Amino acid sequence: TNDWLRLNASGAENSRNSIDLFGQAGGDYIKIKAANTDTMWIGSGAAGRVGIGVSSPDKLLHLKTSVNNTAVLRIESTATDSYPHLEFKNDARTFGIYGAHGGLSDAFSIYDGTAGAHRLTIDSSGKVGIGTTSPDSPLEIDGGSSINTVLHLTSTAANTYLKISDSNTNEGNFIGCTTDDLTFF
Repeated sequence: TNDWLRLNASGAENSRNSIDLFGQAGGDYIKIKAANTDTMWIGSGAAGRVGIGVSSPDKLLHLKTSVNNTAVLRIESTATDSYPHLEFKNDARTFGIYGAHGGLSDAFSIYDGTAGAHRLTIDSSGKVGIGTTSPDSPLEIDGGSSINTVLHLTSTAANTYLKISDSNTNEGNFIGCTTDDLTFF
């Protein structure tokens, strides 16, 4: 048995917009239509899934578009110094990605909710802080007091180098490792 209920706007201009409630053997769902196009499906094919622009969502939330640069998810808060974010949680840890953290002068931040610590921050001038929320240079790494190694660079090549140079020349200085020897040149 297929049963459905349609809520439809009246009038010629609005006849393209409707909300359909379907009950059918293959699964119940709600469909929202705008401008004569199916725009949102809830519970289609699997209970609890939501599809925007797709009639058979295969994830809990599935966004789909065929128009370039329009598959955008916006999380917005207009409150002063707010911090809209996405939160990721499993059985052991919680992390948040803050797109504009009002408490950090609107910086981007990855926050470890389990430990209560900002792990990575990018401020409004583009400075990156790892272990600090207020970097003073383009990249600042604060290993804290409990970490002996602050930066570890590794390579599978026999000779590995770090080049330090200014923007005025193509020349620079190297710190490198050749087999077991540390080399400065």
